[in-house]
Amino acid sequence: MSFSPPGFCQKISLNQISKHKEKYNLVKVAALIKNAAKSKENVDLHKLIHKIEWLSLSLLKLVNVTELNIADNQIMALVTTIGSLNALTKLNTRSNQIINLPDSFGKLINLTDLDLHANRLKSMPATFRNLINLIDLDSGSNEFAHFPDFLGNLTSLK
Repeated sequence: MSFSPPGFCQKISLNQISKHKEKYNLVKVAALIKNAAKSKENVDLHKLIHKIEWLSLSLLKLVNVTELNIADNQIMALVTTIGSLNALTKLNTRSNQIINLPDSFGKLINLTDLDLHANRLKSMPATFRNLINLIDLDSGSNEFAHFPDFLGNLTSLK
């Protein structure tokens, strides 16, 4: 059983998006995020038919979100402000084009479940060692030459 303080949004996911062929620009993505933050509805940024390439700074509006699913897009980079999503416990970035994680990623200290599978990651930021609550990590199918030693310090990992 999980508890969320009043006003917390449980999940962010986006499956209700139209099937147009154009890429979503930052303004469109920002509008989707802004509406999600206002309505506190479940929103899914997952599999927008490969429409999202960049995440908007509007992510800052999602400070109470506990789950964010941005899988199956063409995202190349996470905004540095992602570290402001303090309530985040589950993040799914599976099957994107992410090359590196920002240093602010280490501020996501409440993360317990992280899916980085099938991106283009070559390394982890040193701040990754701060994710001491991380239980599930899928980092397969990336371009890592080696895993950092500090992953061994994440004692909650399965």
